[in-house]
Amino acid sequence: MDNLKFNLLKDGDLANTLPLADILGDEWDEGMIRYGYQIAINKLLKTHDFEVISGHISIDGKTTLSLINKKHYLFENIDIWCHEVYASEALMLSIIKEMNGLCETN
Repeated sequence: MDNLKFNLLKDGDLANTLPLADILGDEWDEGMIRYGYQIAINKLLKTHDFEVISGHISIDGKTTLSLINKKHYLFENIDIWCHEVYASEALMLSIIKEMNGLCETN
């Protein structure tokens, strides 16, 4: 799967970006990221065009590269062992804003 991950990150021009967990920092544990990300991305995708470009989806999880609004890339490697998310800068900022908004309402 490492070759698939590398190729998809490269295809989305995301190879030199940080994953969501690294950007959020130590205040967010794995469980919080999984929960918050799912709510945030579902909310964002309701108002944006979304197309899966490439990847592998199975019963165990998914590794995908998607195109949002025909200009922002989203890479997800999500299964029971890991939760990696990379995104174009503007999209990543939107995801983080939505996730931080969840904290403010609780």
